[in-house]
Amino acid sequence: MRKTMSPKPRKPRLPLERDIQRGIVQYRKAESVQRAGKLGMLCLKQGVPAPTPEYLAIPGRKFRCDYGWIDQRVSLEVQGGVWSRGKHGRGSGIVRDHEKANLLAVNGWRCLYVQPRHLLNLDTIRLVRAALEVAL
Repeated sequence: MRKTMSPKPRKPRLPLERDIQRGIVQYRKAESVQRAGKLGMLCLKQGVPAPTPEYLAIPGRKFRCDYGWIDQRVSLEVQGGVWSRGKHGRGSGIVRDHEKANLLAVNGWRCLYVQPRHLLNLDTIRLVRAALEVAL
């Protein structure tokens, strides 16, 4: 007879652990806002409209585009942690990314992907410009 293993019960986090986790999340959000400002400035300097950060492009879903050019339906996704087995490098993250990309495509969006180190790069701006021109 084979025994089935039930999942281990999760230990409740200590208040300090929760505060540290919240702090990390708030730091990441602040970092994202700062990057959005830098990307927007770089876009404007290169004659490209500034993106809308964290845009909810799919009605009824919680998926957010990292950066979106709403009128042209172009999305720029930053795929961090690819080499370090981060969010976008694990199976569940890859599956979610595929689901999101498929839903964006079905809803008429063009989705571009970059790694964080390439976000504030002129090649990325050229790529976005090309996608925006095709979308017009």
